[in-house]
Amino acid sequence: LRYASLSTPDMEDDSDDDQNTATAMKPDLDVMIVAHNGIKFDFPFLCAEILRAGIAPSDNMAAWVYVDTLDVLRATDHTGECNKLQCALRSCSGPTTLRAHRALDDCLALGFVVRHISASLGLSPFTLLRRFAVRMDENTTCSQLTALLE
Repeated sequence: LRYASLSTPDMEDDSDDDQNTATAMKPDLDVMIVAHNGIKFDFPFLCAEILRAGIAPSDNMAAWVYVDTLDVLRATDHTGECNKLQCALRSCSGPTTLRAHRALDDCLALGFVVRHISASLGLSPFTLLRRFAVRMDENTTCSQLTALLE
């Protein structure tokens, strides 16, 4: 993985998050994929699915940047009692009705945790996350996955 530069002149401040999100979705900027434990699980999983579909990873994944919220939790001392997303949600006093390892519930939990941490630091969620953005070396990752699948 290598660090990505997501800053553009119009995104240097920590102003309104909606504006930063809208700016981030312009086609000339990077797509940011955010996942908890993404480096070890979600991002290689995406690569494996792209390979399985017969799509060249460099056509898709090279343009994306990735944020593993485990790195965010560790760097901001918000790990709580453990590194699991549900533990982070509890330490942020998040909703207790969300079920672990259910896609939508995990997305909601992650959104709550990221918003809580960014608010505690006085940053917008996008500003917080872009500081942890990395690019995946898709050729190495996908080569390793291809070897495992053979």
